[in-house]
Amino acid sequence: MIYFYNIHNKDAILEEGLNVESREGSLATGWDLWTEMMRYPDRFEPEYFKYYSCVATIDCETLNEAFHLTNSEEDFANNYYGKVTPLTGNGSFPSMSVGDIVLNDDGFWMCDKYGWTELKELNEWRAENMAKTEALRADILEDYKEENCECGISEKTGKWSEKVFESFGCNCGGA
Repeated sequence: MIYFYNIHNKDAILEEGLNVESREGSLATGWDLWTEMMRYPDRFEPEYFKYYSCVATIDCETLNEAFHLTNSEEDFANNYYGKVTPLTGNGSFPSMSVGDIVLNDDGFWMCDKYGWTELKELNEWRAENMAKTEALRADILEDYKEENCECGISEKTGKWSEKVFESFGCNCGGA
């Protein structure tokens, strides 16, 4: 699965200090950031990611296939063969272009003028946050295990499940 991110809210007012020039001399907007990323994708900063929205999921294997699916008239005419799921309120999404970001199992990538550029800083940020989330989940699970028996822990997910507990009940005498 590939997640397709785009600067969807072109009217968003950007924070000051992001070094994005406004077209009209006023505060920079999402439109200005989108224009900047289209022209100069190498200027991407991790702070810009908060202005991106996930606009679609794409069920495919490669970044190039994701690009093709969102840019092909034939695929559009055939409803993307069921491989593209829009996540916007109106059910539409833009074609993928320079400055757009995708997330796959290998991390975040930016669509560049020629191919793809790995967003290393964004991937490092993601890895740190995933590690923090996993540590927090483990702490919560340990607290739960101390307060409740372990009979409802799913072997598949490692998480406590009401469904598992209801299906098999308690056989450890802990509850």
